[in-house]
Amino acid sequence: MKRFVILAFVGLITINTAGQTAQNIDAIKKENLNLKAVINSLKQDTAFLNKKINMCDFFNQPKEFELVSFSKDFNVELLSCKGDRGLQTVMVEVLISHKLPHQEVCMGIRTDDAQAADELGNFFAAKEASIANQTTTYRICATVPSGVPTKSYIIFRNIMPSTDILKFLTLRYRFRNADGGGSYSNGNLEIRNLKIQW
Repeated sequence: MKRFVILAFVGLITINTAGQTAQNIDAIKKENLNLKAVINSLKQDTAFLNKKINMCDFFNQPKEFELVSFSKDFNVELLSCKGDRGLQTVMVEVLISHKLPHQEVCMGIRTDDAQAADELGNFFAAKEASIANQTTTYRICATVPSGVPTKSYIIFRNIMPSTDILKFLTLRYRFRNADGGGSYSNGNLEIRNLKIQW
């Protein structure tokens, strides 16, 4: 009888344990399904947030510089924008070319001829300008031959090395036929978001 009671008791425990194990397995399966759903939701949230982060990175990057020529007849290519820490100056160098007859091209450094501004709205005056290896501290004219790329630069002063970008730069050019005279045409070269190489 004792054996029967012990066997019955062990049998009840086994049945009870098997029942609890089955319940535990079902509970674990349900929890596993819930966790999978949470993981999928987190994956979707992560993908969404990564897209937002990428978009923020895109908008926080310095924009590519924009350059607008002073005339539709002249091609202007940016060569460099170099800062000099010691002199606290920035030199912007461009290459000018055209397919017109030889042109007399003029530029000046007065405030109404040339200006640059940084991201904080600080404006900078020009110090020196050059066209075709002729340099001035006021106004200069030089002949730019047909089809021959010609260097031109302007130097702005009092720019601190902490300035990373020239947000806006404008240079007024005047030009006319070098051999035929006539009146000058005017135009402004405009450059935006120009990164300074210190």
